[in-house]
Amino acid sequence: MKKIVFYTGLLGIFATSQAQTPFPMVYKSAWPVSVNARYSNADKTLALGGDMKGMSMIDATNGTVLWTIHYKEKFDVKKAEDWGWNKEASYVWVRIKEGKDVERTYYFDERTAAKIDDVASRTVKSDKKYGSYYNVWKAYTAYVGSFDDDANNIHVNLEYKRRLVGAAGGKGTLTDITVNSTGAYSWSTTFQGRMIRALCDNAVGSATSQDFGGDYINMVVGDNKVFVIYEGISVFDLNTGAKLWETSFDNSDFNFGILKSSQTLGKAAMPLVGNDGVYVADLSKGNHKIKKLDLTSGKVIWESPEFGKDDIIPELTLVNGALVARFGGKTEVQTYIPGQNGKPDQCKLEYKPIGPFGMKAFDAKTGATLWETSKMKELGDKFKGAISNTLVSGNNVVFASNKFVYAFDAHSGKVVFKTDISKSGIGLPEVVWERKGSVILESTTGIASVNLSDGKLNFGTKTKKNFGSFGTVDAYYVWVGKSAMDLRAFIRVDLDNGQILGIQKETGYPIFTPDYEAFLRYDGNKIARFKTKP
Repeated sequence: MKKIVFYTGLLGIFATSQAQTPFPMVYKSAWPVSVNARYSNADKTLALGGDMKGMSMIDATNGTVLWTIHYKEKFDVKKAEDWGWNKEASYVWVRIKEGKDVERTYYFDERTAAKIDDVASRTVKSDKKYGSYYNVWKAYTAYVGSFDDDANNIHVNLEYKRRLVGAAGGKGTLTDITVNSTGAYSWSTTFQGRMIRALCDNAVGSATSQDFGGDYINMVVGDNKVFVIYEGISVFDLNTGAKLWETSFDNSDFNFGILKSSQTLGKAAMPLVGNDGVYVADLSKGNHKIKKLDLTSGKVIWESPEFGKDDIIPELTLVNGALVARFGGKTEVQTYIPGQNGKPDQCKLEYKPIGPFGMKAFDAKTGATLWETSKMKELGDKFKGAISNTLVSGNNVVFASNKFVYAFDAHSGKVVFKTDISKSGIGLPEVVWERKGSVILESTTGIASVNLSDGKLNFGTKTKKNFGSFGTVDAYYVWVGKSAMDLRAFIRVDLDNGQILGIQKETGYPIFTPDYEAFLRYDGNKIARFKTKP
């Protein structure tokens, strides 16, 4: 039997709080032209700035001005008609009016500004796919994603007509959804479904319990079927495109108003497609249950007892024959206020934990309840205030309450380890994820790391605030600004030891290098480069 490890004596290590020193500046430079637009290439070695009167290129590694073109001096015109940068083909261009009805485009090498006469030889074909706009005041086509099996020449794309907020019409608006299959199977079908449209356009695409910004739509391909998930499920035969079955449910709480609209995201998990069924957290009124549906027919195989009317189920996880459901968690409240009297539209975000909080596991085949934390009094944990997402580690599920980081055997519910964080000072738990054999816990005011093999605490670091993370597993950053809507400050944390490597303030849009070891900051016609590791 596995030993249960209960760590309580490491709080001195855990509750470390460190001085935060500014990241060192590599250089500060400026474009010798007025600037209303700035661009950088993929590896952040070049930076172009300019406007309709001139443009200039800077070596973004050291701040050296490589060249400058003033359109008045070069072409004897007051201003250009347009200008830009083809990064794939490594040239910049400017379009000049040379007569009443004559325009000409000139091309220059991005690094030397040498004139290019044969630009066609430098053209690079792009394989990027973009959404196509139409009737833009009402809707546009949003490209969600694709399934590509090159070995079998199977390619399936999903897109939908995304209505703008003012034309969405409130909760339950029908949306045109299109599935296209090319290659070995050629077919296309368009149908209407009701879906949750994000009010705040910080993201377009599938939304998960940890990706609040996107619209509630996704696609899964498996078992020779295409599963399109929205506020419902439509299932199509992969070979022919024939609709096999569909069902709907109600997981939205969109409150539409003329002066203000709001909704809460993250209350219900995306339906989970497994090898032997589809698992759905249905929050429909009077039908507050988890259901397992047959893959082929959509018939209900089993359903759980009805839950409380205020319960939310933002996550479903299949592990070792058990369906583990998380109850409660962090949600995002979006409020959209249409602009009036010349004022722009506003979108406000607020993150709220909604309970009750806990975990419950069901036998994936029968639906029988296996265990639930609310009945495990021996844990000494009432799960108040918050709960993190679920991390799967082997046959275990790992998660955090406001008191402990837990590892449970998913099927039996046995506690493999629990680590006390109740006096850590890192705030309420939000996100857990795996890195190099450890679980990283992101909380509202700090970061912690726990060894997945035995529950030993690696480190704990207070960050004072935590509005989300970005970067890579080896170059990891935390937003520590004023609020979720006013970030403009971030720190770097070494996830090997919890050390804070530096802080950057008053920088809302850092332009990072691909390895996240350095970034550029723009301010008018000025540019600066910073490194983030001593």
